[in-house]
Amino acid sequence: DERLFSNTTEMHIHCDRAVGEWKGLFDGYVEYMQGEDFWEKNIDLALDRAVHGNYSKVKILRYKVLGVDQRLEQRLSARHNETDPIAWTDAFPAAFWTLFKPSEGLQSELDGAFRHLGISAPFDHSAPPFYAIHARIRHPRGHMEQPIESKIGEGGGPDKHGLGWEEGSSTRQFAIRVAQHALTCAQEVQSKRHPLHVPSHFFYADSEDLVTYMGEEYEYAGVHVLNMTGVEVLHIDRQQQRAPRSYYSAFIDLFIAAQASCILFGAGNYALLAAKINTKGARQCLIRHYPDSSHPMVVRTEFMECNKTLGLIPTRLEREISDLPEYNSTKTAVGKA
Repeated sequence: DERLFSNTTEMHIHCDRAVGEWKGLFDGYVEYMQGEDFWEKNIDLALDRAVHGNYSKVKILRYKVLGVDQRLEQRLSARHNETDPIAWTDAFPAAFWTLFKPSEGLQSELDGAFRHLGISAPFDHSAPPFYAIHARIRHPRGHMEQPIESKIGEGGGPDKHGLGWEEGSSTRQFAIRVAQHALTCAQEVQSKRHPLHVPSHFFYADSEDLVTYMGEEYEYAGVHVLNMTGVEVLHIDRQQQRAPRSYYSAFIDLFIAAQASCILFGAGNYALLAAKINTKGARQCLIRHYPDSSHPMVVRTEFMECNKTLGLIPTRLEREISDLPEYNSTKTAVGKA
């Protein structure tokens, strides 16, 4: 579809319409925030429909997220004798960078960002190391112990309307504490892993005000940021109908973190995606600075837990899941969604 597979910025505004017209691989089944029933029943029904049913002639089937890596790993092993779980191995970035390329407009902005930050160029493995520090404050699980306020009082909360930043407010102080702790964690790891290198930390967050604050207050400590002008940080799922260029920062932050030597993550999965597509070894240098109850479902590799009182703790999250049911062909069961 030329509305999507175009390398010009102007065409990207039509992506939502193009994709929306494609049939969904899981049409008729609950796909987002899947429960056990999805993995044990619906996914087989949908896949059988795509291979043998009335979707078998369709060239492109879209889907949103299959975010439970443990289930995917289980299926690959049990159904296909696959020993590579993909999500947390080199197979994932290899597939990602083969399939996805920045548009001309985004690539130009990305090149400028690397020059501005003075950090390692993409895929240059001889460049000095830098650390990517992500703070996700607006996420509902990013402030579990602290009620926070949005910039405006309308429905939707901070994730839709931005993080409040009034001087002296508890919201502002909480965000700063989370960011400061994350930086302390990065400094501790850097002193152990790369003691001979000048500290270099790329800080990014879901609050433009927090990014500006950290850039101004901690430049002396090697903190680099892009958004020093207070340009609004948009949530691509919650703040829609903007010009394509408005969302460039979401991709620039992601792609820069994908070149970091170590990644510090908190709530949400955004920084984890950067780790999955990373090409500089950050999957062996993951540090969690803020917990998230969803992480046992998606973090399928060891990381360092940065505890304020106990220091760095090697951690691997385990989650018990039921066995896959025996697979039976469902050709006759899936005529329609």
